[in-house]
Amino acid sequence: MLRRHFLSALGLGLATPQLFAEPKRNKPLLESLGTFQPMPNFKLTDLQGNEHTPDIYRGKVLLINFWATWCPPCLAEMDSMARLYEMQKSRPFGMLAIAMSQSSEQVNDYAQKHPHPYPLLPDPDGTVSQAFNVKGLPTSYLTNRSGQLVFRAQGGRKWDSERMQRAISLLYS
Repeated sequence: MLRRHFLSALGLGLATPQLFAEPKRNKPLLESLGTFQPMPNFKLTDLQGNEHTPDIYRGKVLLINFWATWCPPCLAEMDSMARLYEMQKSRPFGMLAIAMSQSSEQVNDYAQKHPHPYPLLPDPDGTVSQAFNVKGLPTSYLTNRSGQLVFRAQGGRKWDSERMQRAISLLYS
């Protein structure tokens, strides 16, 4: 109940699953998943050879972005994700960009031309993307600090917008 009042006070409301609707396109900024769902278990290796699993990010708000090097809306949101990552780095925040059905070579070629401060993770066989039930790109999920999926965004977003930062700040409590 307190959370509902808090959200209402921020003008975010809970009346619809289309939380934080973007006024220009009338598409939801973030879609509430209703009941919190556990994040699927996975293990992926980034371009530097570091392994990433959900357990590593427990205690952090996590943005998981599914993308591909051939996807224009995916590439369009990458810079705003980098700015969000930099804005949040003093907080318990993490970000993973999982390249659906992309090889290490494809992702590395992209990263050489477009470096980003957050991990780029090839998902060559699409197993992790399937576990998250990704149907289109880009698709992103936000988790709370307990590792539960709370919000989904389908389609490109401006991740560093003031409204998105307010939404993400709710996940820290």
